[in-house]
Amino acid sequence: PATPAPQPAPAAAPAAAPAAAARRFIIVGNWEWTSSFQGQPYDGTMTVEIQGSGYSALLRVSGMFDATARTVEVSGDQVRMVFDSPQGELILEAQFTDPNTLTGRVDVVAAGESATLSAVRR
Repeated sequence: PATPAPQPAPAAAPAAAPAAAARRFIIVGNWEWTSSFQGQPYDGTMTVEIQGSGYSALLRVSGMFDATARTVEVSGDQVRMVFDSPQGELILEAQFTDPNTLTGRVDVVAAGESATLSAVRR
């Protein structure tokens, strides 16, 4: 019997493009944010700086109070910050929609409610 002719090896699948999580977003900078909480509009600024091997952040709620970040975590396009404020703990969870825009929410723990949030790098 004739031996079958060698068949070429199947072509290797092209390497997958790096996942979005592999993209490195930079949180450091000055941000302007707007929010809606209990039907009321709020706004302010947020400043994030490198401190040691992590970050420090200050969230200013215009005309009301400043909140200092206890933790700042950035993983891929996801951001999570926990702030101590005169209103109690605030938990910001957002994602980068582009390198200069964040959208997400802020949980106002003491009130048991969340506020929408969007921020743009200044």
